[in-house]
Amino acid sequence: MRVLVTGRRRPAPPGTEPVELDDLLRRSDAVFLSVPLTPETRGLLDARRLALLGPAAHLVSIAPDEVVDRAALAAALAAGRLGGAALDLVGDPAPYRDLPRLVLTHRWGIRTDQARRRRAERWVTAVRDGVAADPALTEAPT
Repeated sequence: MRVLVTGRRRPAPPGTEPVELDDLLRRSDAVFLSVPLTPETRGLLDARRLALLGPAAHLVSIAPDEVVDRAALAAALAAGRLGGAALDLVGDPAPYRDLPRLVLTHRWGIRTDQARRRRAERWVTAVRDGVAADPALTEAPT
């Protein structure tokens, strides 16, 4: 797998190929978008840039909602010009209702009581398994 990267981070992480954003979009089967909201990133993926993605490409975004043009993304999904998208939203999901090949999550979903309980259970299990695997941890100090 070839991993393309773009952004201000220099040098690029080992094993990646730094490219300009438009080139990355043209060449990618999957794009993971993780940028803060700034004046430069607001509307970063607009209709022109979304059109650079191929019809089989998938977009996954954990960026703030305003980084991706909602109307342009909805149009690309509805017309089949984009293979799929997954968005971690903070705002209103209404513009995306009933769109094909779209997964929506709520950014703060990890903060539910159920999610906290599952994390606590995983930690307890990990500690218990770690202690059970190392007899020295269960011996009383002398």
